Amino acid sequence: MFANGEVSSYKRIIMKGGYVDLRCGIQMLSTILTVLYRQNLNEYGVLYLFCGRSAKKVKGLLCQPEGTMLITLQLYTQQVKWVRNTDALFEITNDQLQQILHGEAIQISLQED
Repeated sequence: MFANGEVSSYKRIIMKGGYVDLRCGIQMLSTILTVLYRQNLNEYGVLYLFCGRSAKKVKGLLCQPEGTMLITLQLYTQQVKWVRNTDALFEITNDQLQQILHGEAIQISLQED
């Protein structure tokens, strides 16, 4: 998934902007997605990403046919450049995920409802 600094290809990557209390486990993160953001966690191959305040830890939920997997990435030498100016969910590319995990900022365009 995140082997040797390389990111696997996912069907979709959904990033939640802002901060999330990463003490939350798989149940609470799933509830945030389904109740607050009306996401369908039965769509396989989708990686949902969350970041806490320190920007040194990223959690992800990966939806697979066998169930939902909780992934935790703890960074030691750098911080991720997370999008903090919104609490919205937005889709990013594999390349943008690579940039984030290597400490580079990405540009996103937020769509107004």
